[in-house]
Amino acid sequence: MGLRLLALGWILALMWGTVSFADRIGALPRLVYDVKLGMFRIGKAWIEDLGMTTLEGEDRPLWHIRVRVITPQLRDTEDIFADPQTLVPIRVRRQVRYMGRDERIEEIYYPEKGQVRVIKEGDGEQVLKGKGPLDNVFLVILKSFFRGVDAIKEVNLPTGSYEVMVRDGGKMSTHVGVFDTWEVFTRPAKIRLWVSRDKRLPVRVAGAIPILPYTLVIRKIEYPQEVNS
Repeated sequence: MGLRLLALGWILALMWGTVSFADRIGALPRLVYDVKLGMFRIGKAWIEDLGMTTLEGEDRPLWHIRVRVITPQLRDTEDIFADPQTLVPIRVRRQVRYMGRDERIEEIYYPEKGQVRVIKEGDGEQVLKGKGPLDNVFLVILKSFFRGVDAIKEVNLPTGSYEVMVRDGGKMSTHVGVFDTWEVFTRPAKIRLWVSRDKRLPVRVAGAIPILPYTLVIRKIEYPQEVNS
């Protein structure tokens, strides 16, 4: 199909206004992934929806998404608290153990300023600035799941602003099944995401974990009734 810019997404946004994600709260199954380094499976990861919560210092409930990554080198729990209307991050709390070293990190986002305040326990803090409201990579993945690949227009991170492109991703075989996919990627290169065309399932993700060149490949989909049983 070749490359195409997501002009359709921009047109729809102008026609219908800002896309809201609030109606998708509770609709996310737990997505379980194999963590791979090259061809080797070295760990597991999952993304799950913990519903709405209220944090101290915030005047509104936020959508709580938890991401966990476990490998021999890395144990990372990322609690993401997002605006349910826009899926823009408001706070992120991380507990990271990498190569035997423990870190606790809190990120406080200021969407109107395009800034994030990063606080590392015992190691001070810094303020990073991007172009417009800053994104979280895992929330970008969920945007594609909830609204399709045209919901992702660009990715704004403290490291830069990235143009989003889409092309035919071909067939992808996983433990869940074989999928026809779209490949979503950024320019400059930062994130690559393969999304199934039928159920918009993020079946493969590269570039979501900055510490090491891991790839996430879908292993299992656990719907809420299965998780809670």
